[in-house]
Amino acid sequence: MNEVIEFITPGQCALTLLNEIETEISDVSEMSNSERAFLTELILKYKPKKILELGVSMGGSSCAILNSIKDISDAKLYSIDINTEYYRNSQYKTGCLVDKFPMFKKNWELFTGNMAYKYMDIIGDKIDFCLIDTVHRVPGEILDYLMVLPYLKDDAVIVFHDISLHTNPYNHVCYVNSLLMSAIYGEKLIQNNFYENPRWEDTQFPNIGAIRICTETKQRLFEIFNLLSIRWSSKPKHTDLIELGEFIEKHYGVYWKEYYDKIIYFQTNIR
Repeated sequence: MNEVIEFITPGQCALTLLNEIETEISDVSEMSNSERAFLTELILKYKPKKILELGVSMGGSSCAILNSIKDISDAKLYSIDINTEYYRNSQYKTGCLVDKFPMFKKNWELFTGNMAYKYMDIIGDKIDFCLIDTVHRVPGEILDYLMVLPYLKDDAVIVFHDISLHTNPYNHVCYVNSLLMSAIYGEKLIQNNFYENPRWEDTQFPNIGAIRICTETKQRLFEIFNLLSIRWSSKPKHTDLIELGEFIEKHYGVYWKEYYDKIIYFQTNIR
């Protein structure tokens, strides 16, 4: 497959569907209306049956996904968040917005308290749609991607949020999502209407995007592991890093396990 770009503009069906829940989620969702519309349009376009979400927060994107799959037979959303409570206010549970829509819960399973690798064998493979929207700082989504890649179908769609966060003039952190959008091989699906509802004034770039992967995507690993050498601005627990090494050896082999170990040593002891 030649790497190509497709521009995605939400149609009237997606906008009408999203409008059904906008009143309940718009004030607390961490996606803009146009970003939720992009997500909804992708689900209507590809009609996924097995969906994985990494990074739940209060559940705004969970609600948008569940609303989008309510008419797709046998579709189910699996959501994972390392936090059991909402990270901005511990009075609320992670994913609590879904409580506003009890009819959605039959198509939803939520896992909290650990990183994704703890749950991937429970969820299983043949995932055909995945939203990754977690910490945004290195190594966050790089590790998330490596944790889910072995479980994705060869033509799965991966969505990343906040891919233009690094262009905010008030931010001075190395955000990773844009790097992953560039590094992952596949058909790039780009938001075509971001300018209608920008995240901050004078933004020039779309803030949500997706990649439709292929068989070759899973063979292009250097580009991803190499990103882990960038200075880390967040750090998982030591026990998670050790167990992740075992996960990487199981799914990617000895070479990439040794490469990963060198990265951990470098980030922990040298940098």
